[in-house]
Amino acid sequence: MPHQQGKGKKTTKKSKKITKKEETEEEKIIELKPKELVKEEEKSEFLQAIKKEEDGKTIGDIDNDHKFWKYEPVTGTGVIVPQKYNNPIQPDIPIEKVPKVPAPLPNENMEYCIVNIDNEKEMEEVYILLKENYVEDDDATLRFDYQKEFIKWCLKVPGYYPSWFVGIRQKDSHELIGFITGVPSSIKIYDRIVDVAEINFLCVRKDMRKFKLAPQLIKEVTRQVHLTGLFQAVYTSGTELPNVVCTTQYFHRPLNPKKLDAIGFSTCNQRLTLQRALKLYKLPEQPNSIGFRQMEEKDVDIVTEKLNRFLHTHYDLTVLFSKEMVAHTFLSRDGIIKSYVLEQNGVIKAFGAFYILPSSILNSYEYSELYIAYQYYYFYDKDVDFKQFFKDILICAVQNHCDVFNCLNISENQQYLADLLFVPGDGYLKYYLYNWACPKVEPNKLAIILQ
Repeated sequence: MPHQQGKGKKTTKKSKKITKKEETEEEKIIELKPKELVKEEEKSEFLQAIKKEEDGKTIGDIDNDHKFWKYEPVTGTGVIVPQKYNNPIQPDIPIEKVPKVPAPLPNENMEYCIVNIDNEKEMEEVYILLKENYVEDDDATLRFDYQKEFIKWCLKVPGYYPSWFVGIRQKDSHELIGFITGVPSSIKIYDRIVDVAEINFLCVRKDMRKFKLAPQLIKEVTRQVHLTGLFQAVYTSGTELPNVVCTTQYFHRPLNPKKLDAIGFSTCNQRLTLQRALKLYKLPEQPNSIGFRQMEEKDVDIVTEKLNRFLHTHYDLTVLFSKEMVAHTFLSRDGIIKSYVLEQNGVIKAFGAFYILPSSILNSYEYSELYIAYQYYYFYDKDVDFKQFFKDILICAVQNHCDVFNCLNISENQQYLADLLFVPGDGYLKYYLYNWACPKVEPNKLAIILQ
């Protein structure tokens, strides 16, 4: 299996029902089936599709670069999941049968560890490992620069498990050379709600990648997740793995064209000179929508209710938020997360958020950091001018010193990207499910965002 304070309680409960509300037909939240209810004909049809060969390899065009995934409960590249199938691939394992010790590592000088992100020294190690070795663009010009408080915001969600923050160290030097994390979440997959682990921050120090430690980290975080009674996960990757559920594309909205041109993020030319770009992308100094304001603690209850209703009415693959999760995730934190609402006549009509993630600029003497705003979750009522609300959020990103605003072509975004001057990027993000099989999801039917 490649997010307040405190340990999460162990649970074997992995699926729930949402009760229909007395709303208009469009606002009704569909009743979600428990994952255990599997029709035998559906199971038979799917098992034929992913039938195993005698050597245990999944039928399907899984190339040699992904040998690890051949033996994991994921659907192969050549497998088409039947339209109505939406179930686990393998049954849950009794917790007493989950291995009590980790799988061996490829070098005797290596050992697993649980990383304590509340320990300043260990948090510093995580920060340096990610800063020097984590995701960078294909041209090696930018690399994510996750700040310590941002990492803690991502990981210390309500009900988190400290045991899901897994590392690998060298025994002699005690240096952290690998890291992976999981956090608990509840997601909707078509007509079912499933408790999952969101897997993130998989990182191996560059000089240690010859030991192929990524599969070892995935195996160990999987074991730790299994020990808490969860057996499904969601994760993303920019690379093609065997079981893509949805492929999405990044779009960018320049906020600081001069800086973007100077570092080569976007290049001005004869058709779009720097002066024209400055004029084209200039935004008003203040939001325009009457009633637009920053989200406050008093808004948590209604934002939770309306956000869940919006997500579950419109999307096939999305998240279920508790009130505690909404408070933790969306109440504004300087330099990390900004959230806004549109309030008219005492009614919250719209909500939107973005998080701020700097990237280190690797090839510029003039600038060292690029500040990127990433669109996060949102909802809006039918009578709201969401394009104007979205534009107001862009203005707030400028006020928070962001240089560019990024989003994916998911949810309702495609309707607004061109008018708001977003341009398609060359980056793609692919979504995956572990130990779950379902038909592929179109980007406009997906609303899950992992930081």
